[in-house]
Amino acid sequence: MILGVLLVSSGGLTVRHLAFGAKDHRFDPSKRSKLFLGLISPLTTSWCPEDDLLVKKISTHHLFDIYNVKALPTGLAYTVKTRSQSAKSSPAIESYFIREDEATRYLNDLIEGLTAKILAFDVKLATAVQEDLSGYETLWHRIIDQSRVDHGITCCMARLLAQLHRVTSSLHINKDKQKEIQQIFRTSTVSELSVEQAFTKLLQIDSLGADLDQEVRTAAESTMRQPHFVATVNAVKEIYASNRKCVIHGNINLCSIIIKDQLHIKFVDFGYAQMGPGTYDLGTLVAGYMTAYYVHILTEEDSSSHRQVAHCMLDSVRKTIDTYLEQVSASGTDEQYRITFFQEVTAFTAIQLITRALNSTSCSDCDLSANVRVNILQSGHRLLSKYSAIDNVFDRRKYLAIDGHYKLRKTDGF
Repeated sequence: MILGVLLVSSGGLTVRHLAFGAKDHRFDPSKRSKLFLGLISPLTTSWCPEDDLLVKKISTHHLFDIYNVKALPTGLAYTVKTRSQSAKSSPAIESYFIREDEATRYLNDLIEGLTAKILAFDVKLATAVQEDLSGYETLWHRIIDQSRVDHGITCCMARLLAQLHRVTSSLHINKDKQKEIQQIFRTSTVSELSVEQAFTKLLQIDSLGADLDQEVRTAAESTMRQPHFVATVNAVKEIYASNRKCVIHGNINLCSIIIKDQLHIKFVDFGYAQMGPGTYDLGTLVAGYMTAYYVHILTEEDSSSHRQVAHCMLDSVRKTIDTYLEQVSASGTDEQYRITFFQEVTAFTAIQLITRALNSTSCSDCDLSANVRVNILQSGHRLLSKYSAIDNVFDRRKYLAIDGHYKLRKTDGF
């Protein structure tokens, strides 16, 4: 945990100290740090120039860092999201922050509380000042770090995601609203980049990271060289490209969902928001649950509690899909609609599992062991090869394609 105590005075930003664990370190604030603190000052007139600010770095990502900033005398607090030190300025990063700002402001007007409110934004600095989120925790932290699963929250998230897709769907809004949404969420540099990450790079062996574990690399190269794999990825990419009917988050993972309780659930990181198929968002969420399944079931610690959480992840898949399907459309009772729906969700889940096995695309992926990566890669490959035969999620063995673990854990209630 990193804590910095800073002073804002007429002369600019002055640092008292930065504490990391038990040691003190000097902190040389960059121009960016001065500016993002400067963005906070105009938001309230109650601060005095000599107020102390408590700065706490709470999260890091390959694109951005997140801080909680609090004025100690007044208690006023904000969450600041800013481009990370390792991310160089580029049109893609600038587009990401612009899209997040536009999407967040627009979608919060449609669905109050859907995401964190942005109070100030500086595009050149790639920095956004948001409402105070210090009472929230990520879904990854709950499920992986704390082994906590709440199916009430699972269903609430599915309903919230369905609401986002429903209120922006061309099936449910008039033409003027459609035009307005299309204008805001038109294809951008970031939208094109997300397609490249999700589909194109899966077909390029030379895109595999140099730091990828050899065991994972070998499995990936074997998968990517299979002719049917190339054809199937391209087929799923076509499903994605041909369905632009609603606004999607575009990059859901267990770190882009933050929770306080069942009444306070938010989707964050809308920098990849675009028009697309709602089943893509649902597939990425399911891929997160399946990743969590493998993290727990493959833990080196032989613990029944880990197996119990893994079992809950399978339940979360079913509950999420069933709850979402109940919400999105009255046509959900049509058999062909349901089959197409399940097949698309399965296909996108498979793509996301493979992507997560091969890349550090979210804050959680960097924590995956080589064993987990290989297993989610293999599971994703099996699902991808079978997605067109999927017509329901009630047969968990068939849907999740985890026969080996099922047999191994059969006595544990799987």
